[in-house]
Amino acid sequence: MAFTTIKPQMTLLAISYLLLWTAQGWRERWRFCVGLFSTGILLVGTALIVWPHWIQSWAHVVLGYHRYAKPPLVREVLFEPLGASTAGPASILMIAILLIAAMMIAWRNRAAAADTMEFWLTLSVLLGITTITLLPGQALHDHIILLPGIFLLARRREARSSTMVFKALLAVGFAVLLWPWVAAISLIALRPLLTHQQFYSKAIFALPLRTAAAFPFVVLGLLALALRRTQKVKLSAG
Repeated sequence: MAFTTIKPQMTLLAISYLLLWTAQGWRERWRFCVGLFSTGILLVGTALIVWPHWIQSWAHVVLGYHRYAKPPLVREVLFEPLGASTAGPASILMIAILLIAAMMIAWRNRAAAADTMEFWLTLSVLLGITTITLLPGQALHDHIILLPGIFLLARRREARSSTMVFKALLAVGFAVLLWPWVAAISLIALRPLLTHQQFYSKAIFALPLRTAAAFPFVVLGLLALALRRTQKVKLSAG
């Protein structure tokens, strides 16, 4: 987790939850907090030896990030079609609501044991919220933080038969995940039939990435439903 702070926006919510989780059960979990901060201090200290002014440079880059990075997916997908004047305030409000929801989820599940599905689903939901609220829209490579949630969904066979909504979302998610491969293979097959200008046009060349922006929303929806079901089962068992 200390290494991930090189891009703090990617794990800000996850680390916040883990610190809250550690504080809730300090006697059993203090090693995580000590390990995180000691490793972080070691990384910062050794980096300062190599490059004494890296903190100022890093802060300058972070503060200027908004000038060249695209807005989060919440704005690009949900509000950009409404126009620039509406998209800004509406997306800020939506991001604030989602971050408040993230804090409420973290607080509610702060006592979850590390070997429970509730703990790992909570972390995965927070990473899903991070993907659509704190990461720039063009950073498709940063969607790798969705992998823990995808792995959890792949192994939860019993959840697939829970509700029609879950099954419908699962089907949409599978189609969205499969689309880049289908589109890329199709374009390769059709290459001899297209001119150079047609093949390398933006509309055709970017076709495999058309569904990339929607994928984090689908994963987050599935994870939220899975977490809700897990908590219902826990309450009924208790």
